[in-house]
Amino acid sequence: MSARWSPDDSGQFKRLVIEHTDTGFASRLESAALNASSRLASGSIRSSLFAATDDAGLPDAPALSASVGICLFPQMGLESTAEAIIRCADQAMYQAKAAGKRRYHLAQ
Repeated sequence: MSARWSPDDSGQFKRLVIEHTDTGFASRLESAALNASSRLASGSIRSSLFAATDDAGLPDAPALSASVGICLFPQMGLESTAEAIIRCADQAMYQAKAAGKRRYHLAQ
């Protein structure tokens, strides 16, 4: 698992990486140059997070859940900026969270 963020305007990002090893879990903090780019990707949710943790051999102790906001571009008629698309998906995610845990919301 990893989490990435940009803590300031230094042009660097930080990434926390947590890995399951033979002896337990290991973590490391990485820094690298932040390069602006865009990439279009898609995928399918084929199982639950619970099934994914089972497949990964993780114990039941970590409680995982997700709320997902989905924004379809260009179908949503948004301006073609990354900020507009992220804002749309973010608003949809908060609507999913308001509806309860482990939900998704498709932006209208």
